[in-house]
Parts: sequence; C-alpha cells; structure tokens
Amino acid sequence: MEQKIVNIAIRNLHQFTGINAFDQNKGPFDGVLEMVINGQKQTFTVEIKREFRTHQLQQIEQYFNDYENFLLVANHIVPKIKEELRQKHRTHLDFERPQN
Repeated sequence: MEQKIVNIAIRNLHQFTGINAFDQNKGPFDGVLEMVINGQKQTFTVEIKREFRTHQLQQIEQYFNDYENFLLVANHIVPKIKEELRQKHRTHLDFERPQN
C-alpha cells in the first residue's frame, strides 16, 4: 500500500472514531486493512487513491460489488462523489482537512 496514505488514514480513523486498524500489506489491489470494530475483527480489501474523481466511480462501484468488505481510501474525494458514496453506504475514508 502507499504507506504514507495508509498511516495517515489509520491514525485519523483511530483519533476520530477510536477504531484500531492494522495494515496487513497483502491481498489484491493496494492491500488489506484489519479493523477491530465493537470488539470484532473485520477485514477490508483496500484501494488507495490520492484524489478520487468522477471518472473512477464506475470501476470502484464494480469493486464494491465484487468484494464483500471493500474500502476506498483517498486523500481527497470530490464532494459530489463523497455524497454519492454515503448515499449508497459505500465504505470510504478520506482525510482532507476541513476548511474553516
């Protein structure tokens, strides 16, 4: 996995939610993250994007359909796509800093 992006995502996930995640550095795509959520271990197949844009949505949708626990991790997801992912209950992490 792109280690810097993964490390930031793991740190932010824990800081804002208390969820612990562990990079397994294996698997398809960019790797696998294991998370402990409510005391239960869950494993996610991960795709990492520096910036996720509209033209990538169709391929990512296919991944969500093909993999039971798929997770999109990105530095930035454009707002329109972020809202679409939320509405479809698609697991994703982005960590662009909110603007004041």
